[in-house]
Amino acid sequence: MNMQPREVDLLEAIRILLQRRLAIGVAVILTTLVVGGYGLLLPTEYEASALAVVAPGEGSVQRGDERGVPGQEIVVAGLGAQTYSVLATGDELMKSLLDTLVGNEFSAETASTIEHMSVRSLSGLLRTELIGAAKGGSPILSFTVTSRQQDLPVTTVNHWVELFVERHRGLSEVVDEDYYDWGQA
Repeated sequence: MNMQPREVDLLEAIRILLQRRLAIGVAVILTTLVVGGYGLLLPTEYEASALAVVAPGEGSVQRGDERGVPGQEIVVAGLGAQTYSVLATGDELMKSLLDTLVGNEFSAETASTIEHMSVRSLSGLLRTELIGAAKGGSPILSFTVTSRQQDLPVTTVNHWVELFVERHRGLSEVVDEDYYDWGQA
C-alpha cells in the first residue's frame, strides 16, 4: 500500500464546508445551548478573601506603604510562614469560628445551614494559601471562603482573620490593637 501525500485543494475544502453548513450550524447551536443551559443550572458560588502579611523573624511593624495604602505586618520570631497556614485551619480555630458564626444574624437559610454545620463541613468552605511576597520578601497568607449562601463568605472571612490574629497574637511581639482595622472586607 503506497501512502503518498495528497495535495489539498482549497476550493474543494470550501465547497465541502458550504455543503455541510447546515450540519455545522446545528452542531454549533446545540453545543451553545447545552453549555449555556448547564451553566445556568449550576449553583452560584460566592467567595470572599482577606490577606495577611506574615513576616517571620524581623522584630518590627510596617504600616502602610509609599502610596499611602494601609497595611501591617505580623512579625514572628522563629516561626516559618507555612506554620501560619496550618494554624489558620486548626480544629480549635475552626470551632471558635463556628461558634462565632452561630451568634451572627444571617438569612433564615444561612442560619439553618450554620446550625447544622460541623467543624469538618465548615473547613470544607475555607482555604488558606501562601501567595506571593510583600515588599521586603514577607509572604502573604490568603484566607478564602466559598459558599452558596450569599451572606456567608464576607462575614466568615472577616471573623476568621480576626480570630486568627487574636489567637496568634502571642506568637508576635509587635502586633498592635488596631491590626485588623484595615483588612475587613
